[in-house]
Amino acid sequence: MGLNLDSCGGVGPFYSLKEAAQYCSFSEDHFRILSKQYKIKRYGPARNRFARADLDSWMYNKNYFILDSCRKSKRIMKVEL
Repeated sequence: MGLNLDSCGGVGPFYSLKEAAQYCSFSEDHFRILSKQYKIKRYGPARNRFARADLDSWMYNKNYFILDSCRKSKRIMKVEL
């Protein structure tokens, strides 16, 4: 289970979506929704791998992974004074 890539700064092992869901004790569909809501970092060329260290951090403190609605916008906003 999991893929270990030492070239990624030692944050592995890495799990597919299905493996990550099993690791966190969620169904695959529910974990997919949660991973998008909480913006859990994805790795790999296809961005389809999750690092166990990130999953452990997320399970320990979900508030650390800010929800989409709380993220700052990257759009430039014009403000008139």
